[in-house]
Formats: sequence, C-alpha cells, structure tokens
Amino acid sequence: MRYGVISLILLISCHSTSPVAAPQTVAYIGEHAISGEQLMLRALRQYGALKPNDWLPVLNRLLDDEIDLQLLAEEARTRGISPSEDALRRSVAAIQRRYPAHRFRRTLDRLALQPID
Repeated sequence: MRYGVISLILLISCHSTSPVAAPQTVAYIGEHAISGEQLMLRALRQYGALKPNDWLPVLNRLLDDEIDLQLLAEEARTRGISPSEDALRRSVAAIQRRYPAHRFRRTLDRLALQPID
C-alpha cells in the first residue's frame, strides 16, 4: 500500500455526501500522470458492488498495479523495446479468439480498457 493517502482521497471523493470530484492526477511516473478519474472509473466498473469500507484496499491495489505497469512501460521505452503493430494485432486476435466477441468487448468495458491496453 504505497499510496494510501491518494487512495483515501479517492475513497472520500467517491463516497462523500458533498459533490467532490476525484483528483485529476493522483501520481506521476516520470512525465506520465495517473488520472484519479480513470482509476476511480476502473474501480467502479470492476468492484461497484463493494461496501464503502472495502474500497481502500481495492483502490490501493489498482493504483499499485497502474504504477507497476507504467514503470514497466517506461523501462521498455528506455531500452527501446517496442512490439510491432503486427505483434500487437496478433496478440489482441489471440485473446479475442478465447472469448465470444460480445463477451470480449463487455469484459474490456467492465475493466475500463481498450484493446490496445
């Protein structure tokens, strides 16, 4: 739980009785900003049925996961590692073949992801 304070801010903004918006940016990885709104949308789509007291660990985990992914992407950029467009298309196609089309799209929507993510 590296960013408990940030998660607490998101938690308060989500469950506050006053209309408080989620923070625009909750963390930076180099020049890359991690959006509080995007993080909150992902949390709501994946875990919308949770009780308010259960949100803090979820938000911490989602933020930690996003930070880890951004750090890996930054390291890949630093080392010049980049998949080709063809490799990306093949990867997405392989994943899509495992699911019926409607289920694949619904799963991505629920996770607030795009196929490229």
